[in-house]
Amino acid sequence: MHFLLSTVDSDLASAVRRRIDLPQDSRERYQADWSPFRSAILWRLENDDPEINRAIAHSLPDWSLRRRIATGVPFGPAPGPLPVLDCYARCDHAPPPLPDGADTTEGVIALLRSVTTLSAGKRAAGAVAWDDWEAVVAADRAEPLPGYAKWAVANRVDCPHEVRLALATHRKHHDRLYEAGLVRDAAEYALEFPNTSSVLQVLNTGRWAFPHRAAEAAAALGPLVREELGEDLEAWSVLAQVLPTFTGTAPELLRTCGAITRV
Repeated sequence: MHFLLSTVDSDLASAVRRRIDLPQDSRERYQADWSPFRSAILWRLENDDPEINRAIAHSLPDWSLRRRIATGVPFGPAPGPLPVLDCYARCDHAPPPLPDGADTTEGVIALLRSVTTLSAGKRAAGAVAWDDWEAVVAADRAEPLPGYAKWAVANRVDCPHEVRLALATHRKHHDRLYEAGLVRDAAEYALEFPNTSSVLQVLNTGRWAFPHRAAEAAAALGPLVREELGEDLEAWSVLAQVLPTFTGTAPELLRTCGAITRV
């Protein structure tokens, strides 16, 4: 609810909170609730804040992200290298060595071509450097890479979404990306991802954790919020009742609640 209310003016938001007895939002609550889905991990790293990167490094899903932090390579729009901080201090063990041959782009492509299992695909994909993405796509176009290798690359949190789509080999590739928690951007997440309650919780957390992406989602959802709910407090009340168990997308929820109160 809090995220949807952030897309309307403050007077209306206050009126809705009074109607449904919703407490004010707080950053302290967000800090306690932080449990992002996978694309949101990248969105937080896109802040290019070295201190935040170091603080969350131990919780990142793979070593490739930690190596990127440790070498100062930005995830977002920072124009140059970030200050290099020790991001391994809170990790359970030191970073594992890269596979033999992973020190060159050609060697990484050879590793990907040699993949025969998913675990081997993950090891090879972990060696792909942040400036090797286009080389992987070009290699796949020249001669298709093994399916396990392509999926492992696409499953990297920091893999550009255009690269993920370019490596698609299966008609259900898009569904598998969703199941893995990987989307193009926050607007796609807000408009197309199911289980709206969870989506809105992540996006509301993003108002502090990744504000640039939360704003992107708000811009996508805001017009529909104003069109379907507007200043109708009854519609907002219906939404508050339906939201916790609604399994569809946010647009479906908004249209449903708007339609109910217009009957």
